[in-house]
Amino acid sequence: MKFGINSAALADAINAAISSIATKSTSPVMGGVLIEAQIGTVTLSSFNYDRATVRVVPADVMDTDTVLVSGRLLGAVAGNLPKKDTETTVTVDGNQLLIAAGRTVFQLPMMQVQDYPHLPAMASEDLIGTVDRDLFTEAVKVVGGFASNDVLPANLAALNMLCTPDQITLRATDRYIIGNRRIPWSGHEDKEISVAAADVLATIKALSDHTTGDVEVLFNGSMFGLRTKSTTVMTRVLELEEKERFPDTGRIMAWPQFFATATIPVEALQSMLKRAMSIADDLVAQVDLDVDDGLLSVTTTHSATGNISDELQVTHHGGHRKIAVSSRRLHAALAIIDDPMVTLAFRPEGLHLHLHPGEIDENLAQPDTDTIALVGGIYGARR
Repeated sequence: MKFGINSAALADAINAAISSIATKSTSPVMGGVLIEAQIGTVTLSSFNYDRATVRVVPADVMDTDTVLVSGRLLGAVAGNLPKKDTETTVTVDGNQLLIAAGRTVFQLPMMQVQDYPHLPAMASEDLIGTVDRDLFTEAVKVVGGFASNDVLPANLAALNMLCTPDQITLRATDRYIIGNRRIPWSGHEDKEISVAAADVLATIKALSDHTTGDVEVLFNGSMFGLRTKSTTVMTRVLELEEKERFPDTGRIMAWPQFFATATIPVEALQSMLKRAMSIADDLVAQVDLDVDDGLLSVTTTHSATGNISDELQVTHHGGHRKIAVSSRRLHAALAIIDDPMVTLAFRPEGLHLHLHPGEIDENLAQPDTDTIALVGGIYGARR
């Protein structure tokens, strides 16, 4: 193997390729990156049985070959390559891969390429639609963050996608917060797909390949994939039993008319919640939210070391309402709001707090917005 490549392009390709390496590999070869040098291009791939990443970059290939090297070491090389565009030469010398950039030469031991499993492949007939890359990437990062960090139950660790011919609705929940983001796309048919949110979040950064335009969305029943001109990422689809299906969040979030709403700048509410979190010493930083007469107050209630009470003027419609929530969870839920203003919407009773971007009309009817979040309250002071 021998090829020449720009140092910045190589570093970018390495960082993309290592996104599918498992943090705890079952065998040493699964911590490797497969490098395939072909005429005119070099392909870097990784695979951990649940997800795979393939990045193809143009290169001046003088000698074709396929090798396997440690992803951890390659990642270290990527971080130490020259920041300026420098011609880098990659060659094989015996059982070592040599990466020469300027006066620096990295020597990496090669692994047994014959022991590496076959990478999954997705065919052209697996294409189910296209979506704007930046729009989809942002939605995945925001909504996927609301999935549970626990592997089980699988439905709460999932990023769920409801696909229709003209839109995708991304949903996730960890029981305490539900996040919902609807984006346009060009699809072929109705689909519901659930994948592990952690796997999609790990690979989505690999799509940042400095290109613009749409991403091809792939699905073959067992794998979900995203493909740009140079990158393909694939994630195994969760096989959920009927009783383990993703929760019907649409039913949970539906409410015909709210009892009260409070519209406030997102930054102002974030600041109020940060102050509460900095003082509260209880696990969830519990606060009472109280809206009445055009004012919203945020008061810590379960802190043993100190308390704080904040008050801010808001656009208030409806009656007086007071519920207890975790300020940490409410602060996290605000990440989904794609507007400078957020409306906190209260039901007549119960513990559910709705978050909508912008302002809700004084008739208090729930609007049909592309973005919505629901935060579960805490049994505490209610009115």
